[in-house]
Amino acid sequence: YLICNSRLGLIFYKIKDHRSFKHQHRTQFIELLAIEKISQLTVHSRVIVLHALQIMKLPANMRAEHCVRNIILSTKQDDLSELKTLMDAKGDYYCMNKLIYDDIKSEIVRNDILKHIQNQAKVQYSHMIFNTRRAKNRKQKFWRKVLSGKR
Repeated sequence: YLICNSRLGLIFYKIKDHRSFKHQHRTQFIELLAIEKISQLTVHSRVIVLHALQIMKLPANMRAEHCVRNIILSTKQDDLSELKTLMDAKGDYYCMNKLIYDDIKSEIVRNDILKHIQNQAKVQYSHMIFNTRRAKNRKQKFWRKVLSGKR
């Protein structure tokens, strides 16, 4: 509830990491959301956290890219399709493409994310080929977007 009803980007901006005091409050808060409590976040909440990280600018926090990686790698199959759709449908230029190809500077992190998307796309495709219950449920959803591992 708190994530969906607050300006998370502003909160990330206001909470600072203080090098002189060795307090890493921003980093701890981001890691709390993106790593420790990731299993409790809905897809919509994950999109809000990713958007807030993009607004904050990923280089502003040294662990932000790894947090983005963890959020995306923790999201699977139809939830990953929904995450990508919601990221792209926010109405601003902070989309999934910008996140992966512009904001993330680490080739290792980018490749991990792209491999995960590609693997999840193969799983979705397999469900479609075998006409499983999951594939039938996906056809009923309004977005019905299938992941693609290619740019």
